[in-house]
Amino acid sequence: MIKAKGLKMKYFDDGDFTCHIKKGEIIAITGPNGAGKTTFAKYLVRLISPEENCLYVSGLDVGKAENEYEIRKKTGFLFQNPENQLFCDTVEEDVAFGPQNIGIPREEIAVRISEALADTGLELLRKRRIENLSGGEKQRAALAGVLAMKPECIIMDESLAMLDSEARRNLIKVLMEDNEKYNTTIIMITHRKEELLLADRIFLIDKGKIERVYEKNNGEIERYTESLDKKIYSDNNEIIIDNIKKTEVNDEKSGIIFNKVSFCHLDVTYDTWKMTDISLKINQGEITMITGKLGTGKTTVTELICGILKPVSGGVYIDGTEAEKIYLGKTGYVGQFPERQLFAETVYDDIIFGPKNMGLSDDEVKIRCRYAMELTGLDEKLLCRNIRTLSGGEKRRVAMAGILAMKPDYIILDEPAAGLDIEGIAGLRKLLILLKSKGVTIIVVTHDEEYFRGCYDRKLIFKKRENEFYYEEDKTCQ
Repeated sequence: MIKAKGLKMKYFDDGDFTCHIKKGEIIAITGPNGAGKTTFAKYLVRLISPEENCLYVSGLDVGKAENEYEIRKKTGFLFQNPENQLFCDTVEEDVAFGPQNIGIPREEIAVRISEALADTGLELLRKRRIENLSGGEKQRAALAGVLAMKPECIIMDESLAMLDSEARRNLIKVLMEDNEKYNTTIIMITHRKEELLLADRIFLIDKGKIERVYEKNNGEIERYTESLDKKIYSDNNEIIIDNIKKTEVNDEKSGIIFNKVSFCHLDVTYDTWKMTDISLKINQGEITMITGKLGTGKTTVTELICGILKPVSGGVYIDGTEAEKIYLGKTGYVGQFPERQLFAETVYDDIIFGPKNMGLSDDEVKIRCRYAMELTGLDEKLLCRNIRTLSGGEKRRVAMAGILAMKPDYIILDEPAAGLDIEGIAGLRKLLILLKSKGVTIIVVTHDEEYFRGCYDRKLIFKKRENEFYYEEDKTCQ
């Protein structure tokens, strides 16, 4: 199905990528952020053009431009950020786009749309506008578009990262059934244990080449995944929240307060959902985890805190001030898709953007930049790199660094573990506790509860009842 011999990876002068993937195999590709995983995936669908005679898909030389159309008919690619491949108005139209462009008959397209939406659990959202989907719903819509094309090979670049555990299990089941029924080749770029365990082989990539291959049939994959758990939860990395002294707060106005907040969203298709009279206090100096299924309002709540959205009624207050009136640097927000908030030319320019706009001196700006780089584990060699050349995990770290450089009192992180390698996740755990020890209040919105075990004071579970959203507190979580 796929043959690579002496493939030279972009950004790696000494890279030498060689592999043979058989039709119907399930391959997991893992390794550090910036190792070349996404670059290899883009070569496979000719988003980046390799040299001739070094990479073949179904016998077609990927290096030859005339093979592009046939290669893309045979391969389906799911980006790290689904927004990069969703561009029609509604879910239904987007799922239809691929089959239409490869000449599938109209009647067959209708059948494929229904099947793909059923497989991804989006039947009730087929008329929903793309911009009104949650991050996880967008990932499912992108997958539905790929499934509708029925490719010979599906390539997934951290494509289940924004999904809750139930949705992730359901989509993995769909992929495994597709593999069994049609002998579809599955290539997953991932750091997740449950996805790695599905693979026939794991390619460990670093610096543009395969460092090691782990085989399922000899037990190597199980042993490898067990070693990943040790890296995250080893004695050196295990963190117990009670070891950190809690901030003493006497002011009733301190912290984040939702005072009978109501918020309503009306889609143009008249699909309405709402929050009604949400009253909530997030205490100063604590780490609060917010979790829940897809589309239950978690991101909406964070955007209300940041003043991006305004409530229909009631108010959101931070230390007694309305959220939309909070000054620059008081709060910091890293969203689900860090690409949205990276807009400078280089890594350095992006990190210092906030401090410069706070009116800090040039010397202090440089100090803040070094401070943020150290906290996020970014190599100083990246400072001059163009933002567009970074991997997904590197972009997430740069977005975090840009926020930390402003030294905010409140930090909101929406799916911060998505796209991070194992070392990055272990570092994130340490970072949360370090920030808490400095009195920073942190909100973590995540589906990856296991990664934050022992890292939070409080857990809020957001739920949906008909078209109304609400939350419950898990008082037994710690």
